[in-house]
Amino acid sequence: MEIFGALHHMYMKRTSSLLIAALFLTSYSQLSHAQNLTMAPESDPVGIGLLFINKTQDLPIYNSQNNRAAFDTIKIKRIMEGKRKGSFEISTANTKNLFNPYQSCEGSSDEEGKSLINSGLGPLEFRLVFRVLKYYKDEFKVIISEKDKTIAIIKIPKEDSINGFETWEHYLKRVAAIEPIGPYYGKGLPVFDVPDGKQINPQFRIQTHIDSVKGNWLRITDDGKLSGWVKWRDNDKVLVRFIERFIE
Repeated sequence: MEIFGALHHMYMKRTSSLLIAALFLTSYSQLSHAQNLTMAPESDPVGIGLLFINKTQDLPIYNSQNNRAAFDTIKIKRIMEGKRKGSFEISTANTKNLFNPYQSCEGSSDEEGKSLINSGLGPLEFRLVFRVLKYYKDEFKVIISEKDKTIAIIKIPKEDSINGFETWEHYLKRVAAIEPIGPYYGKGLPVFDVPDGKQINPQFRIQTHIDSVKGNWLRITDDGKLSGWVKWRDNDKVLVRFIERFIE
Protein backbone atom coordinates (compact mmCIF):
# COMPACT_ATOMS: atom_id res chain seq x y z
CA MET A 1 0.00 0.00 0.00
CA GLU A 2 2.84 2.36 0.84
CA ILE A 3 4.47 1.64 -2.53
CA PHE A 4 1.14 2.19 -4.30
CA GLY A 5 0.67 5.46 -2.43
CA ALA A 6 4.16 6.62 -3.34
CA LEU A 7 3.62 5.75 -7.02
CA HIS A 8 0.26 7.50 -7.02
CA HIS A 9 1.84 10.59 -5.47
CA MET A 10 4.61 10.60 -8.10
CA TYR A 11 2.04 10.16 -10.91
CA MET A 12 -0.11 13.02 -9.68
CA LYS A 13 2.91 15.26 -9.23
CA ARG A 14 4.13 14.50 -12.75
CA THR A 15 0.65 15.00 -14.22
CA SER A 16 0.36 18.36 -12.47
CA SER A 17 3.77 19.40 -13.77
CA LEU A 18 2.84 18.42 -17.32
CA LEU A 19 -0.45 20.28 -17.07
CA ILE A 20 1.26 23.43 -15.80
CA ALA A 21 3.85 23.15 -18.57
CA ALA A 22 1.10 22.74 -21.20
CA LEU A 23 -0.79 25.75 -19.90
CA PHE A 24 2.44 27.76 -19.86
CA LEU A 25 3.27 26.81 -23.45
CA THR A 26 -0.27 27.63 -24.61
CA SER A 27 -0.17 31.00 -22.87
CA TYR A 28 3.35 31.67 -24.22
CA SER A 29 2.21 30.80 -27.75
CA GLN A 30 -0.81 33.10 -27.53
CA LEU A 31 1.25 35.95 -26.10
CA SER A 32 3.90 35.38 -28.74
CA HIS A 33 1.26 35.77 -31.45
CA ALA A 34 0.05 38.95 -29.77
CA GLN A 35 3.57 40.38 -29.61
CA ASN A 36 3.94 39.67 -33.33
CA LEU A 37 0.98 41.83 -34.28
CA THR A 38 2.02 44.24 -37.03
CA MET A 39 1.49 47.99 -37.07
CA ALA A 40 -1.07 49.73 -39.26
CA PRO A 41 0.49 51.44 -42.31
CA GLU A 42 1.29 55.04 -41.47
CA SER A 43 0.20 56.23 -44.91
CA ASP A 44 -3.49 55.42 -44.38
CA PRO A 45 -4.50 53.98 -41.01
CA VAL A 46 -7.99 55.46 -41.37
CA GLY A 47 -8.76 52.43 -43.49
CA ILE A 48 -11.50 51.65 -45.99
CA GLY A 49 -14.46 51.50 -43.63
CA LEU A 50 -15.90 50.16 -40.38
CA LEU A 51 -16.77 46.69 -39.09
CA PHE A 52 -19.78 46.71 -36.77
CA ILE A 53 -20.05 43.83 -34.28
CA ASN A 54 -23.63 43.58 -33.06
CA LYS A 55 -23.82 39.91 -32.07
CA THR A 56 -23.02 39.35 -28.40
CA GLN A 57 -20.97 36.19 -28.87
CA ASP A 58 -17.30 35.49 -28.22
CA LEU A 59 -15.18 36.61 -31.18
CA PRO A 60 -11.83 34.90 -31.97
CA ILE A 61 -9.05 37.16 -33.28
CA TYR A 62 -6.12 36.03 -35.41
CA ASN A 63 -2.56 37.16 -35.88
CA SER A 64 -2.61 36.89 -39.67
CA GLN A 65 -4.74 35.72 -42.57
CA ASN A 66 -2.86 32.43 -42.84
CA ASN A 67 -2.98 31.66 -39.13
CA ARG A 68 -5.85 29.25 -38.39
CA ALA A 69 -5.37 29.28 -34.62
CA ALA A 70 -6.79 32.29 -32.77
CA PHE A 71 -4.26 33.98 -30.48
CA ASP A 72 -7.02 35.48 -28.35
CA THR A 73 -10.79 35.84 -28.04
CA ILE A 74 -12.92 38.91 -27.45
CA LYS A 75 -15.24 37.83 -24.64
CA ILE A 76 -18.71 39.41 -24.68
CA LYS A 77 -20.64 38.52 -21.55
CA ARG A 78 -23.98 39.79 -20.30
CA ILE A 79 -23.86 40.90 -16.66
CA MET A 80 -26.54 39.03 -14.74
CA GLU A 81 -26.41 40.67 -11.31
CA GLY A 82 -25.35 43.79 -9.49
CA LYS A 83 -25.58 47.44 -10.44
CA ARG A 84 -24.52 46.79 -14.05
CA LYS A 85 -27.08 43.98 -14.57
CA GLY A 86 -28.33 43.90 -18.15
CA SER A 87 -25.27 45.52 -19.70
CA PHE A 88 -22.35 43.64 -21.26
CA GLU A 89 -18.73 43.12 -20.28
CA ILE A 90 -16.17 43.22 -23.12
CA SER A 91 -12.75 41.76 -22.40
CA THR A 92 -9.83 39.79 -23.83
CA ALA A 93 -7.88 37.07 -22.06
CA ASN A 94 -4.33 37.55 -23.34
CA THR A 95 -4.14 40.98 -24.96
CA LYS A 96 -5.79 43.34 -22.51
CA ASN A 97 -3.34 46.15 -23.23
CA LEU A 98 -3.52 45.55 -27.00
CA PHE A 99 -7.32 45.73 -27.28
CA ASN A 100 -8.64 49.23 -27.93
CA PRO A 101 -11.37 49.30 -30.63
CA TYR A 102 -12.52 52.32 -32.63
CA GLN A 103 -15.77 52.40 -30.66
CA SER A 104 -17.24 50.29 -27.90
CA CYS A 105 -20.32 50.51 -25.71
CA GLU A 106 -21.31 47.94 -23.10
CA GLY A 107 -24.95 49.06 -23.26
CA SER A 108 -27.24 50.37 -20.57
CA SER A 109 -27.91 48.41 -17.43
CA ASP A 110 -31.54 47.47 -16.72
CA GLU A 111 -31.72 50.32 -14.22
CA GLU A 112 -30.22 52.87 -16.62
CA GLY A 113 -32.49 51.65 -19.42
CA LYS A 114 -35.64 52.26 -17.35
CA SER A 115 -34.42 55.73 -16.43
CA LEU A 116 -33.69 56.62 -20.07
CA ILE A 117 -37.09 55.31 -21.22
CA ASN A 118 -38.84 57.36 -18.53
CA SER A 119 -36.95 60.41 -19.82
CA GLY A 120 -38.29 59.83 -23.32
CA LEU A 121 -35.06 58.34 -24.59
CA GLY A 122 -33.96 54.80 -25.36
CA PRO A 123 -31.38 52.59 -23.63
CA LEU A 124 -27.86 52.41 -25.05
CA GLU A 125 -27.26 49.31 -27.13
CA PHE A 126 -24.22 47.05 -27.13
CA ARG A 127 -21.74 48.29 -29.74
CA LEU A 128 -18.28 47.25 -30.93
CA VAL A 129 -16.68 48.87 -33.99
CA PHE A 130 -13.29 48.40 -35.67
CA ARG A 131 -11.64 50.32 -38.48
CA VAL A 132 -11.00 48.03 -41.46
CA LEU A 133 -7.81 48.21 -43.53
CA LYS A 134 -8.63 45.36 -45.93
CA TYR A 135 -11.02 42.48 -46.27
CA TYR A 136 -10.94 39.12 -48.03
CA LYS A 137 -14.45 37.67 -48.37
CA ASP A 138 -15.15 36.85 -44.72
CA GLU A 139 -11.80 37.91 -43.21
CA PHE A 140 -11.28 41.50 -42.08
CA LYS A 141 -7.95 43.09 -41.30
CA VAL A 142 -8.79 45.57 -38.55
CA ILE A 143 -7.01 47.95 -36.22
CA ILE A 144 -7.40 45.99 -33.00
CA SER A 145 -5.82 48.75 -30.89
CA GLU A 146 -6.34 52.43 -31.69
CA LYS A 147 -3.77 53.27 -29.04
CA ASP A 148 -0.91 51.17 -30.45
CA LYS A 149 -2.20 51.04 -34.07
CA THR A 150 -1.75 47.26 -34.15
CA ILE A 151 -3.74 45.10 -36.54
CA ALA A 152 -5.36 41.65 -36.41
CA ILE A 153 -7.77 39.49 -38.38
CA ILE A 154 -11.44 39.04 -37.48
CA LYS A 155 -13.41 36.40 -39.38
CA ILE A 156 -17.11 36.95 -40.01
CA PRO A 157 -19.00 34.14 -41.84
CA LYS A 158 -20.86 35.22 -44.98
CA GLU A 159 -24.16 33.99 -43.59
CA ASP A 160 -23.78 36.24 -40.54
CA SER A 161 -26.06 39.14 -41.46
CA ILE A 162 -26.06 40.69 -37.98
CA ASN A 163 -22.44 41.83 -38.02
CA GLY A 164 -21.59 44.06 -40.95
CA PHE A 165 -18.99 46.06 -42.87
CA GLU A 166 -19.56 49.56 -44.28
CA THR A 167 -17.24 51.58 -46.49
CA TRP A 168 -16.50 55.09 -45.28
CA GLU A 169 -18.50 56.48 -48.21
CA HIS A 170 -21.60 54.46 -47.33
CA TYR A 171 -21.27 55.32 -43.64
CA LEU A 172 -20.76 59.05 -44.28
CA LYS A 173 -23.82 59.23 -46.52
CA ARG A 174 -26.07 57.66 -43.88
CA VAL A 175 -24.98 59.61 -40.79
CA ALA A 176 -27.34 62.34 -39.63
CA ALA A 177 -24.59 64.93 -39.23
CA ILE A 178 -20.90 65.57 -38.75
CA GLU A 179 -19.26 68.03 -36.39
CA PRO A 180 -15.68 69.37 -36.57
CA ILE A 181 -13.24 68.17 -33.89
CA GLY A 182 -9.64 68.85 -32.93
CA PRO A 183 -8.33 72.27 -34.03
CA TYR A 184 -11.57 72.95 -35.92
CA TYR A 185 -13.89 72.39 -32.94
CA GLY A 186 -15.92 75.54 -32.25
CA LYS A 187 -14.52 77.20 -35.37
CA GLY A 188 -15.80 74.97 -38.13
CA LEU A 189 -14.37 73.52 -41.32
CA PRO A 190 -13.82 75.76 -44.37
CA VAL A 191 -16.07 75.01 -47.36
CA PHE A 192 -14.72 74.92 -50.94
CA ASP A 193 -16.31 75.00 -54.39
CA VAL A 194 -14.47 71.79 -55.40
CA PRO A 195 -11.94 69.55 -53.61
CA ASP A 196 -8.70 71.53 -53.16
CA GLY A 197 -10.45 74.44 -54.86
CA LYS A 198 -11.47 77.92 -53.75
CA GLN A 199 -12.99 78.64 -50.34
CA ILE A 200 -16.51 79.91 -50.99
CA ASN A 201 -17.99 80.74 -47.59
CA PRO A 202 -17.42 80.97 -43.83
CA GLN A 203 -16.72 77.77 -41.95
CA PHE A 204 -19.58 75.45 -41.00
CA ARG A 205 -20.02 73.96 -37.53
CA ILE A 206 -22.58 71.23 -38.07
CA GLN A 207 -24.51 69.97 -41.09
CA THR A 208 -27.20 67.44 -41.83
CA HIS A 209 -26.63 65.99 -45.29
CA ILE A 210 -23.77 64.47 -47.28
CA ASP A 211 -24.46 63.55 -50.89
CA SER A 212 -21.01 62.78 -52.29
CA VAL A 213 -17.64 61.52 -51.04
CA LYS A 214 -14.30 61.75 -52.87
CA GLY A 215 -11.28 60.56 -50.90
CA ASN A 216 -10.54 63.08 -48.16
CA TRP A 217 -13.44 65.29 -49.25
CA LEU A 218 -17.22 65.25 -48.95
CA ARG A 219 -19.96 67.50 -50.31
CA ILE A 220 -22.42 68.91 -47.81
CA THR A 221 -25.71 70.76 -47.69
CA ASP A 222 -26.30 72.87 -44.59
CA ASP A 223 -30.01 73.42 -43.82
CA GLY A 224 -30.73 73.13 -47.54
CA LYS A 225 -28.85 76.34 -48.27
CA LEU A 226 -25.14 75.65 -48.45
CA SER A 227 -23.62 73.29 -50.99
CA GLY A 228 -19.87 72.79 -51.06
CA TRP A 229 -16.95 70.54 -50.23
CA VAL A 230 -15.20 70.09 -46.88
CA LYS A 231 -12.24 67.97 -45.84
CA TRP A 232 -13.47 65.25 -43.45
CA ARG A 233 -10.02 63.67 -43.06
CA ASP A 234 -6.41 64.63 -43.58
CA ASN A 235 -5.01 61.25 -44.68
CA ASP A 236 -4.44 59.53 -41.32
CA LYS A 237 -6.40 62.02 -39.22
CA VAL A 238 -10.21 62.26 -39.04
CA LEU A 239 -11.33 65.89 -38.68
CA VAL A 240 -14.98 65.32 -37.75
CA ARG A 241 -17.20 63.58 -35.22
CA PHE A 242 -20.06 61.49 -36.57
CA ILE A 243 -23.65 61.83 -35.35
CA GLU A 244 -25.50 58.78 -36.62
CA ARG A 245 -28.99 59.89 -35.67
CA PHE A 246 -30.87 62.57 -33.80
CA ILE A 247 -33.28 61.82 -30.95
CA GLU A 248 -36.76 62.94 -31.92
